[in-house]
Amino acid sequence: MWKRIFILIAGLMIIAYFSVSIVFTESKRKEVKCTSVKITMPDEKYGKFFTDQEVYSLMGSSKKNLINKPINAIETKKFEEKLQKHTLVERADVYMTTDGTFHVDIVPRTPILRVINKHGSTFYIDKKGYIMNPPSGYVAYVPVATGNISQGQVKKSISVFSDRVESVVGELYKLAQYLENDDFWRDQVDQILVDNQKDIRLIPRVGAHSIVLGNMDRYQEKFDNLTSFYLNGLNVIGWDKYDKINVKFKGQIVCTKK
Repeated sequence: MWKRIFILIAGLMIIAYFSVSIVFTESKRKEVKCTSVKITMPDEKYGKFFTDQEVYSLMGSSKKNLINKPINAIETKKFEEKLQKHTLVERADVYMTTDGTFHVDIVPRTPILRVINKHGSTFYIDKKGYIMNPPSGYVAYVPVATGNISQGQVKKSISVFSDRVESVVGELYKLAQYLENDDFWRDQVDQILVDNQKDIRLIPRVGAHSIVLGNMDRYQEKFDNLTSFYLNGLNVIGWDKYDKINVKFKGQIVCTKK
């Protein structure tokens, strides 16, 4: 019995301790004011997506509005949600530390393809398959797809495989993934073109021909055949003999002479 009473009293003391600690902490938080802002993001292969001023703009605030404000009055969750809505942001963490520092940690999306649609509108596709709207003046040195593409920019992050996205964009993403992971074809492909039949064409850096890929069905087989043809065919007969090399049909390489 005494043991139970002891445990009960100890439990009540612990609860009381934490209650006092919480009240004390909240009281202290009211006294602590924001003294600095620290914005961090990883070094990007293609440059910095955001300036600090652009980050403030996305949050709908400014450094001036944050400094000297009590940290318990700063709605970090609201700022975090605003940042997360941007198509260029993969993850955002916004929080305060007890020294009065307002932290913004941003992980931008990593682009692997730039798309310029038939109306001249530009967007990027990231490595996870999400459409990104580029900031003003930003250019990433990734493969570029142009031609008969209707898809435009989006207001919120959206997958290329969504029903609301033109199907050829998903095909272009698959191609960009392949190029990203294949040293030979990543260096060889200069431009990607979607023609009037919605066939994907590759414009190589070497040679005066285009490659008709069609879609990304059996893409590994198509690229294996192309690689073999490049190494064992064009190296022998010459790189400028053909105007077009078509691999869209199963088991065939159809070449059109100039």
